[in-house]
Amino acid sequence: MVSSPSTVDMAALTELALGLTPQRPITREKATLLAPEESAVSTTPPELDDDDRPGKVKMLHLELCENWGSPDVIGLAGLELLGHKSKVIDPATFTITSSSQSDPQKLLNGKNLTRSAEDMWLIPFDPKQHPTITINFHKPTTLTGISFWNYNSSPEMSYAGVRLFHIFINSRLAASNVLLRKAPGEFCSRLLS
Repeated sequence: MVSSPSTVDMAALTELALGLTPQRPITREKATLLAPEESAVSTTPPELDDDDRPGKVKMLHLELCENWGSPDVIGLAGLELLGHKSKVIDPATFTITSSSQSDPQKLLNGKNLTRSAEDMWLIPFDPKQHPTITINFHKPTTLTGISFWNYNSSPEMSYAGVRLFHIFINSRLAASNVLLRKAPGEFCSRLLS
C-alpha cells in the first residue's frame, strides 16, 4: 500500500524540489528527502602514486625551428621539467642530448636567471636543418610541464633565443609551433613611471 503525503506536505515539497518550475509533478511514490551523508558525492579523484598515473613519458624531444632573428646561432638559458604535483624532476633521472656537438647539460645547471654566456647553451643554427634536444627518462615518468628560459646574454644576443619549436612525447607530436617569449637581454626588466 502506497501512502500519499498530505496536500500541505505536497505543496512544500513541490516548492522545495522545483524552484523555478512549479508546474512539474513529483514522480516518486513517497515524499522523502535524502540525508546529507547519502547525497554527498566526492568529485575529488583518489590520490595515486607516481607509478600509477596514466600518461607516462619515456622520451621528450624538442625540435628548435626558429630563433628571434639571429642569422647563425640558436640557444636557451635553462630548462626545467615538472612532474607530479608540479615538482621539479631530478635531472639524475634522465639523460639529455642534442643533435649538435655542444652539450645541453648547461640547460639543467639551475642558473636560469643569468646573463653569463658560460651558463647558457648556444649552438650553430641552420633554418633548413632544425637542431634537436632529446631527453630520455631512465623509467617512464609523469611529465606535467616544462619551464624554459630563453637565451639572454645581451640585448643583441637575445635574438639567438628560441622563437618556435615542436614538442614530441614518446615519438609523437604533442605540440607544434610553440612560441617562446624573447628574453630581454638584461637580468631584469624595469618599468618606471
